Amino acid sequence: WAAHRLVPLNISGYGHVIGRGIVTADWFASKLANAEPFVVHGRSFEVRPLMHPDFHMVNFTFKELGNDSLADHNSLNQRIYELCSYASGRAYSKDFLTSSTSLSVDEYGDTPSNYVCQRGFKEQEWKAEGSVYILRSAIMTTFLRDEVRFSQYWSQLREIFTQILTEIVDEENKKNLSHTAA
Repeated sequence: WAAHRLVPLNISGYGHVIGRGIVTADWFASKLANAEPFVVHGRSFEVRPLMHPDFHMVNFTFKELGNDSLADHNSLNQRIYELCSYASGRAYSKDFLTSSTSLSVDEYGDTPSNYVCQRGFKEQEWKAEGSVYILRSAIMTTFLRDEVRFSQYWSQLREIFTQILTEIVDEENKKNLSHTAA
């Protein structure tokens, strides 16, 4: 009672914070939906949101253009999560943190297949894999509600995503090189 009296859940209290976070999540999802592909060592990757967010949670995936393997797609997004989560080291040293989940046929039936097909995978890929690995970001800051700041944030985030994708491509190239040398 005291907390709601002091910081009420309306536009003059905590509702203002929630509203600003929702607007920022909306901007983030729109940027993801319209982002130009990331090009790393001649390979192109696009990022797209799962759906438009109702609240603060923005779900999205990266897909390598021209790679129609859902297993590879899941591996790519899982590796991005590994590089951008608390599990890979001290959270305060990360420029971008994310969480993740898998949408599997066991829990969601064939509903995730709609997104899988929108991303360009064939129905057979969904049936063979039975899940899609999703990245998730909780956008709860009020500080990005300014369009200029958000634009600067998006530019920095594109650079971060490019660095992460470069690290992954370099790892794959190194692994492929060691396999061909053996």
